[in-house]
Amino acid sequence: MNEVSERIPSNANECRIAAPEAAVIETKVRSGSSALGGGVATLFLLSPDQKILEGAILGWDWTRTSFPSELAYWPNVCDAIAHNRAVSIDETDARSHELGWFERGGSHATVRVPMCAGDRVLGVLFFDDPKRRSPRDLAAAKSIADGCAELIARAA
Repeated sequence: MNEVSERIPSNANECRIAAPEAAVIETKVRSGSSALGGGVATLFLLSPDQKILEGAILGWDWTRTSFPSELAYWPNVCDAIAHNRAVSIDETDARSHELGWFERGGSHATVRVPMCAGDRVLGVLFFDDPKRRSPRDLAAAKSIADGCAELIARAA
């Protein structure tokens, strides 16, 4: 949890978040993952130009968040952002760099959720291997993601 108190975002968004806000975000994301019946959750922030995804350190496996990647290489994430909704995909839906997420991570399905504060997309949450992916579950994931974005925006 030391990394959490230092800073949540990556170089893409140099805002600092105090330990209380970071802890709330981590709790929200972990409970969201649990509610979906999933495993690992990962938080990525968008660069100010909205072109690069960069992993945010929140106590998760740094190997999943330590790389910047062009948003254009993640077509299902682009779709989720364009429609401002959670998108559930599995290995058969993956395209471009998304294929590597399933190969490296060992995941078989993921829910990708844009994190919006007002009309600004600040990042994307990935919930891996969710057992529940109904429209109601996806709406709950979107609510969690937007709540995290609001905390990040307030702390910036």
